Amino acid sequence: MKKIHIDRIKELSDLVKLNLTSEELKTLSVDLNDILDSFDKLNSLEINVFNEFDDDLKDKNITRKDIKHKSWDKSILLSNAPNHDGNELNIEYVFGDD
Repeated sequence: MKKIHIDRIKELSDLVKLNLTSEELKTLSVDLNDILDSFDKLNSLEINVFNEFDDDLKDKNITRKDIKHKSWDKSILLSNAPNHDGNELNIEYVFGDD
């Protein structure tokens, strides 16, 4: 794969208004080129033998059972609320008085 040159990194860093030192540019160049080399290695792998439907999850149910249970009593919940009208919570506006 084509390497990223320091001049190109400098040009891009100027576009996004990053003030990178020459040492940071060198480090970034090395790191980006290492990443591109890793992608090259991944692209060269032969993955045609992989069966995407052959996995262990197909035989397992990973969701929990839906268990019915009694709900909380509304009057108990509202008794702990600082501001309510007996049926609902009264909440102050966060963004203005509208």
